[in-house]
Amino acid sequence: MHRGTQEGAMASRLLHRLRHALAGDGPGEAAASPEAEQFPESSELEDDDAEGLSSRLSGTLSFTSAEDDEDEDDEEAGPDQLPLGDGTSGEDAERSPPPDGQRGSQLLARQLQDFWKKSRNTLAPQRLLFEVTSANVVKDPPSKYVLYTLAVMGPGPPDCQPAQISRRYSDFERLHRNLQRQFRGPMAAISFPQSHY
Repeated sequence: MHRGTQEGAMASRLLHRLRHALAGDGPGEAAASPEAEQFPESSELEDDDAEGLSSRLSGTLSFTSAEDDEDEDDEEAGPDQLPLGDGTSGEDAERSPPPDGQRGSQLLARQLQDFWKKSRNTLAPQRLLFEVTSANVVKDPPSKYVLYTLAVMGPGPPDCQPAQISRRYSDFERLHRNLQRQFRGPMAAISFPQSHY
């Protein structure tokens, strides 16, 4: 298993756990809120495949800007400043207050939810260039596929090393489809090369 695949799977599991924690679900329960289901994990690789990527790709991705982080620091409320008991129903009001450890985790979860809601709507465009640097045939009986390596170059200093990503054509194609669904406007101008195999 590749190191990047392991890291992707680990990141996927962490995001899954964080979403369940923010939604208030237990580790074995399914997420009840539509917000938690809005971003399903898609780091699992599938073996169905059509290869052939030989063109240069470029596009604009958006990330939270540094200004948003500064604004969040100014507005950040410590555990003592958050109001307790907001939105409690009659059933919740009858319960005894949780121990200090649980109260702290509930406050942290509330802060994370607030930060997530604020940062989702504040995006700063960043121009990234994707370049295919190599294509290698991988024979993994009984399958045979082409593994493409892309260099991802950002707006940083020119002497900065580009990030390297190695995946199958179908994985890049799936990423492109997901980005087009989630970011219709910015992704409209980005074409994805067709497989030649």
